[in-house]
Parts: sequence; C-alpha cells; structure tokens
Amino acid sequence: MDIFESFNPDNLKFPNCFVDIRLQKRINNIANVENGKLEEVSSNGQAGVGVRALVNGAWGFSSTNNTEDVQRCIDSAYRIAVATSRASKRDSFEIDPPILKGRSENKIKIGPDDVSLEEKIEYAYEIEKGAKINDLVKNTVSTCSDSINEQLYINSIGSEIYQKTTRVYLKSVVTSGTDSLQMGYEVMGGTRGYEVLKEKTPSDLGKEACEKSIRLLSAKKVSGGEKTVVLDPKILGVFVHEALGHACEADIVLQGDS
Repeated sequence: MDIFESFNPDNLKFPNCFVDIRLQKRINNIANVENGKLEEVSSNGQAGVGVRALVNGAWGFSSTNNTEDVQRCIDSAYRIAVATSRASKRDSFEIDPPILKGRSENKIKIGPDDVSLEEKIEYAYEIEKGAKINDLVKNTVSTCSDSINEQLYINSIGSEIYQKTTRVYLKSVVTSGTDSLQMGYEVMGGTRGYEVLKEKTPSDLGKEACEKSIRLLSAKKVSGGEKTVVLDPKILGVFVHEALGHACEADIVLQGDS
C-alpha cells in the first residue's frame, strides 16, 4: 500500500488538539564491485510515519514503519498527548501556525528509473576498470548508487508540503603502494540524475582515484602545528560540517562536551 495515496488528512482531526504527520518513503539502489568482483547488488524500499499531537501544551509522539498501521499510530500519539496533558499546569494552550502548502522536487533529466539495474552494474565495472591502470594498485572499491526520497508533511489545520529528492552517487576508492599504502578517493553526483555521466565517464572517475593514490605515495609528510591551508571546494563543506557543525549541536553544548 502506498502510504501517500492511502492517507486521509481528515484522520488528523481531534477536538482541541493540533496534530501533524510526516510520511516518508525511500527507494535505494546500489551496485558495488570490489577488486573486480561484484560484491553487492540491491534494490530496496523503506517507508515510515511519525505523528505528533499537542493537547493543552503537552506533546505525544508515535511512529511506525508499517504502512497498514498509520491510523493506530495517529491514535497512539493523541492518547499519549491527552495522558501527558493531565500533568500539565497550563490552564489553556493555543497554537496558531500559518497554513502552508507547497511542493518541491529537484529537476533531473535522467532518473534512476530510466537506467536499468544491469546498466548500473556496468557503470560500477567501468569505474573498476579505470581504477586498475597501475601495477601498484592493491585494492579497489567501485560503487554506483542512487536514491529517491519522498516526504509529505500534513497537519490538522490544513498545511500540506511535499518534497521529492533524487540523488545519484558514483564512487571510486583505490589503495596503492608497496611498503606503505595510500588511498585515492573520488566521487561524483549529488542531487542530480544520471546526466552527470555526460560530464565525466565512470572510467575517468576510477582513473582519477587511482592517480591520486599514486601521487600520495610520494607526498611529503606534514609536520604538526597550526597551518594556513587552501581547501579544495570538494572537501570544504564536509570539513566545516564535521569541525564546526557537530560542535555546535545543542545537546553536546549543554552537556559541556563542546
């Protein structure tokens, strides 16, 4: 059963209660080749629901990944909110958020459904072929994956927001060396479709990862200490996210761990 098509917004109507629901479904495909062997091929789907209910300032929450159990999940969130509200010291509580409606979908030209699983496996093998251009290569991992993620938000006052995000992701990891080993890592893709392959072939992706691992074998070691650096745009976002983003998470700050 498709949880988006089967859900009825009227099921969120309870007296003196604000309710919102988040429905999500996701499809993932992956083809993974390691050292010339096809190690993983999978295509799977997931779906889930999260419901919040607000009664007299008290929240109730319930979730499920059973698409046949959505109404029970809604009722459960409401009952939890009612039970919690009995301990609330508020005489009354009102919520008046704006009513919002919207739809967002990233534009793609060649979607995951337009490319067969056999073609995705072949892309992984092409990455692998490009990665094995040097006798110093010791290990290779080549991946072609994609996902379609759909989310729907609805609340009891009439808001309804739909979002669909498609991602395509190709990766090459190459380890090279003799006495010492170095790893080259290259990716391409993002919130795009398979038209990304018009910019660079899978074989070229593997070749770039291989060449990087070979170059690193002769790279000089960096001494410790404070340095002025120039960061590649490909890694800058990840660096800021890991070094600053996680450090600013409220729970970590409140615990005194940041």
